[in-house]
Amino acid sequence: MNLVVPRKLKGFRDISGSAMEMRLKVLEVVREEAWAAGFQWIETPSLEYQEVLLGVGGETDKQVYRFEDGGGRKVGLRYDLTVPFARYLSEHRGRYTLPLRKVQMGCVWRAEKPQKGRYREFLQCDFDVVGSPEATADLEILTIIARCLLRLRLKPTIVLNHRSLLSFLLMHVAHIHDAALQNKALIILDKLHKVGIEATQQSLSQLADTGAQRAHALLDVLTGSLEDPQHLASLEKLLSSSPQQEAQQARAALERLMLTVRSLKALFAHKPISFTADLCLARGLGYYTGIIFETLVEGHKDLGSLCSGGRYDDLMQRFCSESLPCVGGSLGVDRLVACLTSGQQTKLTAADERFTHAFFLVMSPEHQETQPALLHLLAQALRDKGVQVLHSLRTRTLAKQFQEASRSPAAWAVLVKALPAQPGVAALSTYAVRLKDLRTSEQQDTHFGDVLTLAAKSQPRHSAEPM
Repeated sequence: MNLVVPRKLKGFRDISGSAMEMRLKVLEVVREEAWAAGFQWIETPSLEYQEVLLGVGGETDKQVYRFEDGGGRKVGLRYDLTVPFARYLSEHRGRYTLPLRKVQMGCVWRAEKPQKGRYREFLQCDFDVVGSPEATADLEILTIIARCLLRLRLKPTIVLNHRSLLSFLLMHVAHIHDAALQNKALIILDKLHKVGIEATQQSLSQLADTGAQRAHALLDVLTGSLEDPQHLASLEKLLSSSPQQEAQQARAALERLMLTVRSLKALFAHKPISFTADLCLARGLGYYTGIIFETLVEGHKDLGSLCSGGRYDDLMQRFCSESLPCVGGSLGVDRLVACLTSGQQTKLTAADERFTHAFFLVMSPEHQETQPALLHLLAQALRDKGVQVLHSLRTRTLAKQFQEASRSPAAWAVLVKALPAQPGVAALSTYAVRLKDLRTSEQQDTHFGDVLTLAAKSQPRHSAEPM
């Protein structure tokens, strides 16, 4: 029999060990924050009809895994969770109460070039608010994203822009009026920080009648800081000199953008997170209509944006005549894991964050051999208190067991010293034990009943507030 070579497709991964533990940690943070904010869970299929997926993703359309299934249907693997959610909203309209807070996790697939933090199969978590056009809905999404990042002990910068304002500047500074050309301009701008200003200007100048001079003028406006009063005043002057209706919409977009940034800064005034407006931010996907954002972490910019999103008020109209205001944000779970398991962050999460509610049971080889069920009996009693309990899965010396305990996430090691004459559930609390704090190496002789009391008082490793 010919053996099959064990290999994976490029851009696909096996995940285990610390990376899997970190992924589960991220998902647990998401679950807790979603519950605290009243978000409802949904799930959509991995496969959709091609007509559902194609036509709104810009360059992403080229990255869709598509094929014909056994029934002759043209289908594709979803490339994000937003487009399938818009289909869900249209298909189930009338069955949900607005405004709707929704959260979803799932894998997505893109046939793009793999690189650090970028894979062809990756896990995303999306938060969305449906049915509210107001700034408070934008803040709801940005706030929960920020809380998740802070809970993971990251120090992120969330960069924001407004698509309506950007569209106005494309039309009235660069003279790019055609919708298709605007989409191309957005894709070009989306790569500005990768390719630089000169390459971006050259690409923009080749769009229709833009030319080098108009492309230069556009980038002058976009690269100026809105924190600079002089540049902000110049932008407001430009808006006031343009056609009335379009200028009103652009001014409203600018006000909405600045209000959102100010509100976020006030909400997280004493937290290690930054918010800034950047007119160059474009987001390549074509369905955004209002506030857009991306998230960068200092020292990990090579990973790209860890979380991103924005407002997509018109996307549902692809599927029905109705329109619903929608805003959402996506956590790139696997990019977060790549960030959290690299460099200094690994030490933070692996060494400094021992489970204060985890115990490692240690027992003499003699007791392990004569009463193999005893460890499990003790473990069950502790787990009933809501704590994590570990122990060696093979007969080992006490020294080896303590070494194993020190490498585990447990904060406490519990050595069973002596058993009563008739061991059993009723006598558990009388077992003589030695309790060792694995963080300080301090030890004390006590009884298992005191360990049960300690377990009942232990706090979970995360508080309800962001770190």
